[in-house]
Amino acid sequence: MIELSFKHMDWTLIRQALALGLRAHRRVTIKGGSDYICGNSTAGNLFREIESFCTEHEAGVFGQGGRDIIFEPGRIKAGTLNIQTGNLSSVIDLLLFIMPALFSRDFRCVINLQGVTHSSISISPSLMKETFLPLLEQCGLYGSLLVRRFGFYGTGGGGIEARIYPAEPSPSSLFDGSVEPCINGARIFSSRTGMEIASQQKALLAQGLSIPDDRVSIIEILDSDGPGNAVQVSIGYGERVIVFDRITDFYNDAGDLIFEKEGLPAEVEGLVRETTAFLSDMVMPSKLIRELVPYCRMTGSLFGVSCGSYEDTDYICSRLL
Repeated sequence: MIELSFKHMDWTLIRQALALGLRAHRRVTIKGGSDYICGNSTAGNLFREIESFCTEHEAGVFGQGGRDIIFEPGRIKAGTLNIQTGNLSSVIDLLLFIMPALFSRDFRCVINLQGVTHSSISISPSLMKETFLPLLEQCGLYGSLLVRRFGFYGTGGGGIEARIYPAEPSPSSLFDGSVEPCINGARIFSSRTGMEIASQQKALLAQGLSIPDDRVSIIEILDSDGPGNAVQVSIGYGERVIVFDRITDFYNDAGDLIFEKEGLPAEVEGLVRETTAFLSDMVMPSKLIRELVPYCRMTGSLFGVSCGSYEDTDYICSRLL
C-alpha cells in the first residue's frame, strides 16, 4: 500500500494520486483526503464522479478510512467506454483520471463522455486538444479529442469523444527557449449571453493584446443546455500552439445561478496578463505544466525551459511511477 501525505492538499493532487494508483494497480491511501473532500463541495462533486465511474466500470473501490481516502484500484478494460456525468462535474477531469491507465493498455480505447465540457474547475477542451495532447505526442503518448456538443458548468448536456492509444514512450524536450512566441488570434465562445457581452470582451482583448479586431473571433454556441462563456488566446510557439483561456461558470457548486456580467472584464484582464507574461518572460501556464509533470516522469521527458517547482506532484510520481 502506498500512503501519501501532502503539505498543501488540493483536488488536482488527489486526482493525480488516484490516477497513478489506478495505472500502477497499487492501493493508495491519501492522508486527510476525506476531510478535504468533505470540506470542499467542488472537490466532493468531482470525487463522487470518480467513485461512480469506478463502481460502474469495475475500476476500483473506495474503502472507509475515517479522515483518509483509501483506493483499491481495479483494471480498466480496453475498448469503448461510455460515461455519463452530472451537471456539476467535468468530463475533462474524469478523462484526466483514467488517461494514465489507458496509455498502459495494449489496445486503443475510445471514451465517450457526456456532461460538462467547459468549466473553470478543469483545463478546457481547447487546451487539451490543441496544446496538451500534442505535447504528450512528443513523448510517445498518442491521443485525440473531439467536442461533439458544448456543455457548461451547472447545466451540462455536452459531450466529447477521446481516443487513447498504447504508449510508445519516447523521451523528449517539450519546449525550446530559443523560439519566439507570437499571437495567432483569440476566440470568444458565447452561449445564451447575448452579443453585447462578447463584443465587450472582444474590444478588451484586442486592446489588451494590441491586436486588430479581426484577429478576435466571436463564436455563438446555439446548441447547448445553458449559458456559458469562454475566452481563449492562441499563441504560436514554433510548431506548437499554446492556449491560454478563461471560462466563466454561471453556476456555483450547489447549482445556484451566480453570474454577474460586471465580473467579465476582470476575467479578460487576467487572461491578458497571463498571456503577456508568457510572451515577454516565457511564464508557462501553471495548470498545463502541472498536468504534464506525471507524463514527463513516465517517459523521461524534460520541459526544456524553467517551469517552476511542483513538489507535491513530483512526490506522487516518486511513489507511484
